[in-house]
Amino acid sequence: MSEIEGMMKVYARDCMSKAVVNIGSDDVQTFEGLLALNVHMSAEDVVQCGACNHLFAELAVNKFLQQKEQTITDDDVTVLGRYNYSFGLMALKVYTSSMVPSSSSIHKFASARKELARQAFQVLLAKPEYITVTDVLRLRHLNYVWGRQAFDALFVEKSHKGIRLTVDDVVLLNDADAKW
Repeated sequence: MSEIEGMMKVYARDCMSKAVVNIGSDDVQTFEGLLALNVHMSAEDVVQCGACNHLFAELAVNKFLQQKEQTITDDDVTVLGRYNYSFGLMALKVYTSSMVPSSSSIHKFASARKELARQAFQVLLAKPEYITVTDVLRLRHLNYVWGRQAFDALFVEKSHKGIRLTVDDVVLLNDADAKW
């Protein structure tokens, strides 16, 4: 993408955010016309649309999730989850379709909505090959039961693959909980 194209996208996004504020709250047709311009939005833009009109936010979140299908971040999920629970769930579904959440992502989701974090944790638990000792420690600080479940999954996964825990892993896990 050339420098001019990048500047045009930034300008178009800025114009759209200003136009949304000036559109009447019942002028859905004009708002749909703005969305048809295919301006790349951020999660914050969706929230701003919602500040004007919840219907605008619903239209914007659908467009946003289409645009970010392969590039959505945990920050996007968190922003949308803070604004609206159902938006957060929609974003989490897109996020987990192409990525496995890490413990740091789950921690971010928990700051928005505990249920988002729970669902992301279930996705991680279903793929134990992605669980690390660091994940176990972070999850243990977030929720003791999640930490224990992650530890069990990690231990079983390593046992099946014939991989031993390192001394450093044992020390870290002992610091988290001596029972482990």
